[in-house]
Amino acid sequence: CLCYPEDCCKGFWDFIVSLALVSTGALTPYAIAFQDNSSGVEAFDYSLDCLFFIDILVIFNCAYYN
Repeated sequence: CLCYPEDCCKGFWDFIVSLALVSTGALTPYAIAFQDNSSGVEAFDYSLDCLFFIDILVIFNCAYYN
């Protein structure tokens, strides 16, 4: 199962991961500054961690042009 860079699914996946990176960049400093450890924030953080782990697996199965 090889994913090519010009595939529309790959573009959509990159967009989702970009949104996750932006939200991580915005929410992590907020959580550190205000020590917000509510269960909703922790659940969202763990779901982003799972998304980034899945992204690693997707990237390992993607082709690149040399």
